[in-house]
Amino acid sequence: MKKPLYILLFLIATSAYSQHFKDIDDIYIAPPSGGTAEENDFFVKAIEMEISSNNHFNVVYSRDEGPWWVNIELTLEEFDDEKIHVVSITLMDKTDGHPMITQELVYEVVPEETYEMMPQVVFSILANIPVTEIEPLVVYQEKIVEVPYEVSYEVPADSEITYNGKTNNAMTDEERLEYERLKNTEWKNKCLYAGGSLSIAPAIYISDGTLISLNWFVPSMNIFAEGQVLDWLSLEMGFTLWYEQDEAVNIKYTGTSIPILLKFIIKPGNSIMIEPFAGTNFYFGDHTTSLKNLVAGLQFGGNVGNGVLFMDIRAAYDFEDAPIPGATQTRYNVGSGFTRLQFSIGLGYKLGFFTRPGKR
Repeated sequence: MKKPLYILLFLIATSAYSQHFKDIDDIYIAPPSGGTAEENDFFVKAIEMEISSNNHFNVVYSRDEGPWWVNIELTLEEFDDEKIHVVSITLMDKTDGHPMITQELVYEVVPEETYEMMPQVVFSILANIPVTEIEPLVVYQEKIVEVPYEVSYEVPADSEITYNGKTNNAMTDEERLEYERLKNTEWKNKCLYAGGSLSIAPAIYISDGTLISLNWFVPSMNIFAEGQVLDWLSLEMGFTLWYEQDEAVNIKYTGTSIPILLKFIIKPGNSIMIEPFAGTNFYFGDHTTSLKNLVAGLQFGGNVGNGVLFMDIRAAYDFEDAPIPGATQTRYNVGSGFTRLQFSIGLGYKLGFFTRPGKR
């Protein structure tokens, strides 16, 4: 019943709409202000196309030829720390030149984002050009804006997800912008991430304050799970495997550890996530080392596909000496072990799961 009712209202409104205009009315589109040459040209052509498609109006190219004219103003405004382009389209009264109605379009990056709403906005502006003073004009304007939108516009399936309980066609411009912003940043607002990385981790060995060895090539692999407990804080636990051979300290072994990290999240813009972190390594297996150690570093990531491609830079330091497998001369001599300082740089990818509440 609802769809036939909207169709009937549309036909009634269209009939009433047509009775409020002359056979042909001339409209002049004034040169836009505030935008680039490309943006200005785009909106003049788009509005001219919408006006020309209406049988009641004709676009002219001089103020002297047309009793009505349209002003276009482009501005750049801030909304929730983001830059938004606002296009104000104003119909000017032919009698005294005062503004009759102003409608606005918004877009984030390119003017083409306004294609969807352009017909309804121009249609609403044209509905305010009367032949005679008739009170119900506002009522007709409302029907003309509402009914074609319900009848002819189908909301894409991926936009059926609502924001604040409203479907796409019921959102205000501000709510639609906020919905798009959240949709574009969902990748860095997940409850859980899982991923891995490959690194090169040079190791420096020090004994009694003296540099004993510098091992440049220590390859390592890390897999991990990360839980984003707050918008700015996450906890990561992983498993690291590496192979090390150093003749200077007589070691050759495969090492394993479990790093536990506390990460602080910085989320500038839509495409970048920066995570400074600190924590500790728990070594096990063949590796005997200091339990008093610190890991600190930085992950710098960007959105790729459905996850995050990141670069990982970190350093690990032992706060006390410990014997190393194979270095038999230090195995049983307390105080004659080695302290290790290790750096690493690597590349990894992590995939996010379950968008955090309030972030979609």
